Amino acid sequence: EIGSGLVGSEMCIRDSFWQAAGESEKTSIRTRDRIRQIVSSGHYTGGFVCYGYQLVDQGRRNKRDKPVMDLVINEEEATWVRELFYKVIQEGTSGYALAEMLNNRGLRTRAGAKFQSSNILRIIRHEGYTGYIITKNARSEYIPELQIIDQETFEKQLLG
Repeated sequence: EIGSGLVGSEMCIRDSFWQAAGESEKTSIRTRDRIRQIVSSGHYTGGFVCYGYQLVDQGRRNKRDKPVMDLVINEEEATWVRELFYKVIQEGTSGYALAEMLNNRGLRTRAGAKFQSSNILRIIRHEGYTGYIITKNARSEYIPELQIIDQETFEKQLLG
């Protein structure tokens, strides 16, 4: 009888773990769906802010009355982003040369480091510069206020 009690307890524990795992998966799906919904409606959901943009408090509040930051173009950085695209398309400049150019101007990445060619490639391959908020699982509708380069320019650099 003692042995059967342990089996019953083990089954209870197993069922509890199984139920918890199911709830965890449901929570994950709800979170992913909500983030997708927020991005689709054109709102920033957090995370890395691409070079050329900045976060500002424009007075929006969440359900808990906390300020919600919005993504806007940082014109100074956007000028350099446009120049990168221009130099790649018009002059065929390499990522290495572009990183060196930005570093020589004293510009640094968001982390305060010198630019590397990988940073440049990440910038010129990011379609978000055409006016979209893009995350791993979602893409917003076109947002003209966030467009730094046009779609044609983005596609040209892909061909180059």
